[in-house]
Amino acid sequence: MTDLAELLAGAADARAAAPRVAPTRPHVGLRTASRWFALAATEVIEVVAAPAVTRVPAAPPHVLGLAMLRGRLLPVIDLELLVTGRATPRLEHGRAIVARHGDVEVAIVAVATRGLIELADGDVDGDAAAAPGGERPAWIAREVAAGDALFAVIDAAALIARALGSHA
Repeated sequence: MTDLAELLAGAADARAAAPRVAPTRPHVGLRTASRWFALAATEVIEVVAAPAVTRVPAAPPHVLGLAMLRGRLLPVIDLELLVTGRATPRLEHGRAIVARHGDVEVAIVAVATRGLIELADGDVDGDAAAAPGGERPAWIAREVAAGDALFAVIDAAALIARALGSHA
């Protein structure tokens, strides 16, 4: 009986000493000119080649215009303009991430994408990291390090509300 008690006590000590792993969820990564962003995979419809965009009069600068994708007319958003005021470069091999929250779909331009990445549910070191040049925008839920990059995790509902205003 003593051996069994010692074995159980040793197992309990090992569990207590094991590092706790934060839960993760799959995300799709996208890069603008200055940083990596991530959207929950459940909110991503598809990743496509950067579409042709038709400018819309009186649209805010971060709404590049409208694009026709597979029979759907979508607003095209530039996150770089929202964060830094500078446009994401339009590259020959640029991409767009089509995201949906509720009934609203948007295309978000990117210079590069990463496939599915598992990101922890918490902030970097528990901190609310700021965007370049100041406070973190409300549509960035948190920032998480993964591999060699820091990802600003997008709250799709807040981004769509901010980017499209009352049209969302």
